[in-house]
Amino acid sequence: MEETTPTPGTTPPSDTTAVKKKAGGFFKLNPVMNKKVKQTEANDSLKTYVSFRKQKVQVYEHLGMVTIKVIRTGYLNRKTTVKYAPVEEEGHGHALDNVHYSAAYGTITFSKGESEKEINVGIFDRQREEAARSFQLALALELFHPHVELGPISTLRVKIMVDKGIDYFG
Repeated sequence: MEETTPTPGTTPPSDTTAVKKKAGGFFKLNPVMNKKVKQTEANDSLKTYVSFRKQKVQVYEHLGMVTIKVIRTGYLNRKTTVKYAPVEEEGHGHALDNVHYSAAYGTITFSKGESEKEINVGIFDRQREEAARSFQLALALELFHPHVELGPISTLRVKIMVDKGIDYFG
């Protein structure tokens, strides 16, 4: 097996990013080594990939909920389970769990043949003038399986737009 190390000061591609559980239920993203493994076409045809459909979504806070699509591609003839949780972020402009949005932790299980699931996350309309806020969700494999991997979009950013002053009935 040949290993390659990312160039110092660069971030490895998203498909080489591991998501590890952190105390408090949040995920913390940690880069890992990019490993090249020779595989046969037969092994590749048995791979299952789980990913978010989009990298970014926006929602107005008055809507009260955002629906996020998770897709499964590749080999679909097996049960596949993934977890999702917010990514811990700090600083100005980041939405806070249970302040700006409801707790977004859970597990998604795809049955044989299923290729799409939805996650519904509650959004709180705080009735305050404030800037737009955002948060990230990350997918993680529940159990190791040699033929199941995270797809190209394993983290998703949700932007909560403030909608004060908009006339919805005019």
